[in-house]
Amino acid sequence: MIFPNRHDMKWTRIGTSIHHRIQIHIFDSVGILLHGKVSFCTKLACIIKHGGGQVFKTLQWLVRSSDEERTLVGAIVVEQKATISRHLKQCAKERNIPIMPSSWIIKSLYSGKLLHFTEEKNTLPLPFKVSEGPNSSDMSDEI
Repeated sequence: MIFPNRHDMKWTRIGTSIHHRIQIHIFDSVGILLHGKVSFCTKLACIIKHGGGQVFKTLQWLVRSSDEERTLVGAIVVEQKATISRHLKQCAKERNIPIMPSSWIIKSLYSGKLLHFTEEKNTLPLPFKVSEGPNSSDMSDEI
């Protein structure tokens, strides 16, 4: 029998290998409540779960998970900040749960690590060139 020379595998007594993952996930021990349209929540939930995070449907389950210490960090990710209710904002503020835009998830994926819970201007370059609009001299004065 030939044994593979892999440091990420451990051999049991009967000779079968067990593969241990050394890779650390980006959203490991992070609980996230998604707020937005169904298609937005479905797509981001798949990304977060693939990155090792947990997705919650209600704020109550997010708070319970952080109280029981199943998640170390909790956050609310919204599709649009204008659509979030005052009640949800107030509950998040009482529990010190940050409300983050969806771009926070994307920026974390680009950087390869979980970013801090601070909202900043988008500093990542766009993958495509943005064409400039017409000059003001080209536009008509009639409105």
